[in-house]
Amino acid sequence: LLSGNERLILIGGSLMGMIFFFIFTRIMTLSMTNSIDALSAITLDLAQGSGDLTKRIQIDSKDEIAALSQNINQFIEKIHTTVVASTESSRESALMARQFSTITHSVDTRMVEERDFVKKTKDLGDAMKISLEETTRNASKTSEEILKASQTLNVSAQEIKLLVDNIQKA
Repeated sequence: LLSGNERLILIGGSLMGMIFFFIFTRIMTLSMTNSIDALSAITLDLAQGSGDLTKRIQIDSKDEIAALSQNINQFIEKIHTTVVASTESSRESALMARQFSTITHSVDTRMVEERDFVKKTKDLGDAMKISLEETTRNASKTSEEILKASQTLNVSAQEIKLLVDNIQKA
């Protein structure tokens, strides 16, 4: 079997291998943990609804976590672009709504003015109608009085004619 020195070398080599393996595993674990922590922080920030859409995940490796981080960065960029476009669209919509409100107010004011004008015109028309009806009644009465006066004059003229004939015969 193994002599004392060989056994010590074997045990020492095994211990060194285990130490290197532990250090390598620790470095890899820290690297993965840091990447996952950064990924987790950004996604948590987004999930809470108040996320800063200008932040991106720093990619320092070329592993699967880096690929996932790149995909999340692209997703955040698309969301950021959509939010910016929506914000601009909302501003334009608000401007159009204010313009529409101003136009509506103007049309409403104009309609009130037109309604008042039509009412005044109708009131004047009604007053003229009443005045014309009164004038027509007065003209009708005057016509009747003229007819009566004419009849009275005709009767008076006949009586004068009879009187003149009687005077000439006498």
